[in-house]
Amino acid sequence: MLTGCIALSMWTFLRAIDETEQRPRWWAFVMAASLGTSLLFKSLIGVVFPIAAAVIYLVLTKQLFDPRVRKALHIWSGLLVVLLISAPWHIPGNASKPALL
Repeated sequence: MLTGCIALSMWTFLRAIDETEQRPRWWAFVMAASLGTSLLFKSLIGVVFPIAAAVIYLVLTKQLFDPRVRKALHIWSGLLVVLLISAPWHIPGNASKPALL
């Protein structure tokens, strides 16, 4: 399941930054949802590896600071989607632990 979510996030990343794509916002939403799901599956491993691969790709293709790519990825709304998916699991788990005296 983790491998499927990571593969889906990488594929949708490529679809979102494609110049000929008609709906990059939708692909960015699916990418964020798959990152949130992979965060649930394996914590930070599920998010760090796809993001690192995407950054490496953007560096190698000289698109890292391209405003068109930043706009196509919808970073802030994507972060909100990731948090909406993963936060309900992570926040209550930490709140129920007893405090050490």
